[in-house]
Amino acid sequence: MCSTSELIGFDDLSDGDTVPAGYSGFNWANLFVTSGSDYDITPNAVAAGTVSPYNVASAIGGTMVTMTLAVQPQFDAISVYVAVTSNGSQLTFTGTLLGVTLYTSVVTASDSMATFVQLNFLNIDRLAVAITNTGTPGPLRDAFIFDDFSVNLHGAS
Repeated sequence: MCSTSELIGFDDLSDGDTVPAGYSGFNWANLFVTSGSDYDITPNAVAAGTVSPYNVASAIGGTMVTMTLAVQPQFDAISVYVAVTSNGSQLTFTGTLLGVTLYTSVVTASDSMATFVQLNFLNIDRLAVAITNTGTPGPLRDAFIFDDFSVNLHGAS
């Protein structure tokens, strides 16, 4: 087995698009591309969550986001930066393999700065992320933001 490290920043995608199936080797559900400079509101969780130069991935309205590999059998979810539009919201990350939950992590995030989340979910085939406790409502209710997602992709050598 060999593995390839990848940092997924969403900067090569167009603002307003859905994150397409196969992007960076993953199939994505309920994730959209947003430019960090799109919203002129305070607090601006989209701008706060932008770590790489331009874009972030966002989930609107409290929907669960999932990512599964398009080709390789397993991956490691190493880390990600997150922000939320309702300050103090909790995000639950769940890593599974063949339908069995191997990892769960609950993180409280901010609407005014990116929160670094160290996951270290190793050898999973699915990652799900959901808002599980909504904090103080902001102008864009119940959305969460991802940027600079660090993963290792496993493939046969």
